[in-house]
Amino acid sequence: MDCRRCAEPLDRPGDYCLVCNTANADAVVIDADRERATLTMLEEDAVVGSSVVRTTEEDGENALKELRHFAGRIADEVRRKRPETVYAAGEREVLRE
Repeated sequence: MDCRRCAEPLDRPGDYCLVCNTANADAVVIDADRERATLTMLEEDAVVGSSVVRTTEEDGENALKELRHFAGRIADEVRRKRPETVYAAGEREVLRE
């Protein structure tokens, strides 16, 4: 995907353009399950892209670390877009982190 303002190539769909300081997504919709989160980027009413963040659920003492790492990766993807609005749905355990 290219920036809608300056046509600079973006690493991922909907990323914020660092060249011309333009957001390429107004909103991000997160659908989070325990092992997978789907992020859909919207520009007005149009879908401009989607991405998936995956993890492998851990047991025992590593479970909390893995969950926090997974939630952090989701948050990093959303930060790359710098959207005005974020909608989230799915498992409370993941969203709470």
